[in-house]
Amino acid sequence: MDSYLKNTEELKKKIDNLKKENNYLKKTLSNYQTIEDYSFSYKNIEISNRYHSLLHHNNDALIFLSLEGDYLEGNKKAAKMLGYSDPEIKTLSIDDVLVDCRESGEILKKILREEKVRPYKRQLKKKDGKIISVIINVKLIKDETGTPSCLQCIIRDITKIQNKEKRLKKLLEDYEQIFQTTKDGIFLIEVISRSKFKYLKNNKSHQKKTGFSLEFIRGKSPEQLLGKKTGKTVSLNFTRCVDTKKSINYEELLNLPAGKKYWNTTL
Repeated sequence: MDSYLKNTEELKKKIDNLKKENNYLKKTLSNYQTIEDYSFSYKNIEISNRYHSLLHHNNDALIFLSLEGDYLEGNKKAAKMLGYSDPEIKTLSIDDVLVDCRESGEILKKILREEKVRPYKRQLKKKDGKIISVIINVKLIKDETGTPSCLQCIIRDITKIQNKEKRLKKLLEDYEQIFQTTKDGIFLIEVISRSKFKYLKNNKSHQKKTGFSLEFIRGKSPEQLLGKKTGKTVSLNFTRCVDTKKSINYEELLNLPAGKKYWNTTL
């Protein structure tokens, strides 16, 4: 039991830390929607100090491509993201950096038909061969006569987010493995308030020892699961754990579907 608690506590800390980091990164990423406001013409960027500043002092990679996919102009962030020098990146086309070009043609057709294309995920290949995951927002830029002239691409690197999501998924899988394979009966409780609780899940061992299936226990309060009198006693122990803000241990006698038994319970 002590080993289980130690392992699960360590996993829980890692999971909580990853969730916090993920939430922060996703909050930052949510601001990506605002990049659609960067609407300006390629020609203006060449002659305007204001847009020059926006181009080169932006946290996102900003690239202008010809309608054929060749590089026209971009900011320092774009070159840095892909690992190229400024002269090197100017010799590239979109096909040189896209890992999979199969959908590029369809996206270009939609853009030329002036259909709305939402930001989409892609993988890009850096100069050193490393693969990064990005979100790309593409906008069609027209000249003064209304003729399509180039493509404005705003690119955000989401590799860190995806890597953290993979790590979080692995930690959750590890936690679930320990949870389900331990011989001790384990149940999870949601604390709704100081005196209000509901069961979230129980492991296979708990199901066998109590006679309560996961489907039966899920979402019920102690009073609903165990009856008013016994449920209230159980809830008082849960409240005591909440109030002390630390692990507590006690013995209890419960009459459950699998029989009347004494339990040594640790919360």
